Amino acid sequence: MFAEFIRKYLAWIIVGALLLAANVIVYFLLTYPKINAEAIEREEMERVQQRQSGLRNELAGIAAREKRILAFSSALKDFYSNTLISIDNLEDLVRERNRIAQRNGMQPDRTRYPSEVIRGQPLSRFAMIFPLQGSYASLRSFLNEVETSEKYFLIIDAVELNSSESREELSMQITVSSYLHDPTLEEALAASEEGE
Repeated sequence: MFAEFIRKYLAWIIVGALLLAANVIVYFLLTYPKINAEAIEREEMERVQQRQSGLRNELAGIAAREKRILAFSSALKDFYSNTLISIDNLEDLVRERNRIAQRNGMQPDRTRYPSEVIRGQPLSRFAMIFPLQGSYASLRSFLNEVETSEKYFLIIDAVELNSSESREELSMQITVSSYLHDPTLEEALAASEEGE
């Protein structure tokens, strides 16, 4: 019966087998590579999207840092222009020191003025080293006025009490310093940064 079935439908079996073989060949030669390529492309797309997301986060971080740097730069420029004096106005700083001393009944003399450029900054440290003589109250008032000066940025670096012949007057050696903004140094620094 089986042999008779095969003889009767042999042509259809051969056609079916050929169609099945053709489908298998088409699947492995055309369809499977496309499916595989789509899977590879999908994985690549996911990697690209992850990388893109990482780059967006990185760009957001860079933008936030740039914003902070600009804010710091603005605050620094404000500090230079509103708190520190320019090196061109150095005489005003010395005059202010003399006015404070005179208001307290003292006269600074034999002053030394060492200064140094602050490396990598458009600043110079300017010091005034001088002796003062006066009563305890006048010396204390002088130191307080220097420390609380609203007009100038002044720092008391050192105070050395010296022996005095009079019991009513004290003698001290004082070092007062300030930082001066030097626009020429700022230009030089900007030029050197551009050259790097």
